[in-house]
Amino acid sequence: MKTDITAITAEKRMKTASAPGETIRRQLKEKHMSQKEFALRMDLSEKHISRLVNGDVQLTPAVAERLEIVLGVPSAYWNRLEAQYREKLVKAEMETTLAQDIPLAKNFPYQEISELGWVPSARKAEEKVMNLRKFFGVVKLSLLGNEMLIENADLTRKQGAADAAWQMEAGRQAEHLKLSAFSLTKLNDTLPSLRELTVLPAELFCPLLDTRLSACGTGILFVPGLKGSSLTHIILKEGESMVIALKAEGWNTDSFWHTLFDALFKIEGREEKADDFLIEKDAFDAFRAQKDTSLKHVLQFAGEQGIAAGIAVGRMQRSGMIRKNELNSLKEAYPSLSHLTSAQRIPRL
Repeated sequence: MKTDITAITAEKRMKTASAPGETIRRQLKEKHMSQKEFALRMDLSEKHISRLVNGDVQLTPAVAERLEIVLGVPSAYWNRLEAQYREKLVKAEMETTLAQDIPLAKNFPYQEISELGWVPSARKAEEKVMNLRKFFGVVKLSLLGNEMLIENADLTRKQGAADAAWQMEAGRQAEHLKLSAFSLTKLNDTLPSLRELTVLPAELFCPLLDTRLSACGTGILFVPGLKGSSLTHIILKEGESMVIALKAEGWNTDSFWHTLFDALFKIEGREEKADDFLIEKDAFDAFRAQKDTSLKHVLQFAGEQGIAAGIAVGRMQRSGMIRKNELNSLKEAYPSLSHLTSAQRIPRL
């Protein structure tokens, strides 16, 4: 069985932490003074003196001044003794919680997020725990199970830990976006112009997408995805603004635009599906009725609709018009998109 050095160290520190009460007890013994007499001389209750001697209450500067008068030991000594004792207790408690957090820390893809610059590199388990705590801004990793901090953060599973890390980094980047207040009216008016961007390559549509959404008080972020994470995007509320964070890799024309418009519709609260916005239902039904799935016909239809051909292919596949493996060459794969918007990166210390 592997020995938990951190837990042993914490236990040892607790045992060696000497409360000022021990010194008081020795002083009373040397002076042959009972606690009852001592309480009377200190003008404190016997209950308080008992708790002070047992280390159950903190030795305050006011009590230290009384100790100097009654026992003849300078108050500075008592204050220093109390400070040292409390410091040992704090360190022991921190080491205990470190030991408790190590199993949770092992579920995080630490090396991966370290290489991305989200946390400092580290080898020791204790260092990793402390760095992860600072990354998430919590004194204990177990606190991340609270939905108020990280949504669906099941740190007992590697997927849950990776999801939590990705959500946290998205939130950290969102804090550094400079956005105006969200406007539902502006976003609704802007949606048709966003649909027009689907025909452009990523290096052209990303800056335009960034600019047009920003004008509506909506930010867009591309955060590097993590191995093992199930998340493709999340919606964040940042002050009076909204932010959509998407993983930076693994998209094509169909998956990206459907995911983005689904997120935008969720922000708007509308029930319309991305499929029917990108291609009107009547237009698609008429196209489908022709039963022509040739490459030429698909390209012609996409051109008439003013959308990327890959979006038409995705709609055809989902409707059962063609198989999932047909015409996938028309779905343009996008490279990593993390460098294609004006989102400010967080300065790393």
